[in-house]
Amino acid sequence: MTTYELHRDKTTPNTFRWNRDVDGVPFAFYIPQNCVPNPPPERIKVGFSAGPADVEAVKADIKAVVQSHPEPSKREHSGTVRYVPIGDRETWQIGEPYIPKTALPQPWPRKLYMFVAWN
Repeated sequence: MTTYELHRDKTTPNTFRWNRDVDGVPFAFYIPQNCVPNPPPERIKVGFSAGPADVEAVKADIKAVVQSHPEPSKREHSGTVRYVPIGDRETWQIGEPYIPKTALPQPWPRKLYMFVAWN
């Protein structure tokens, strides 16, 4: 399992964003405001794994399963791989994460199990 601590750096009308640099590539992570405690934490821990067992064992505030975006040609030109939460968009607890390629195993997993913990 891979984990990162991200720092809050932006608020949009509907989301909060946490960010960190991973090998020179930004790892920005959005969460809808209605899924975040008030006041929003300055730091969060985000983790992901290609298998569910690692994430199931973690005490987390949010857990989500994401799949790689169906347009792979767009991800070849950036330092990130775009993932999309599985399920109805209205029930998503996280935004679409763009995960730095260097943080992922090769080949990039089609599906990731993710967690978020408030620090």
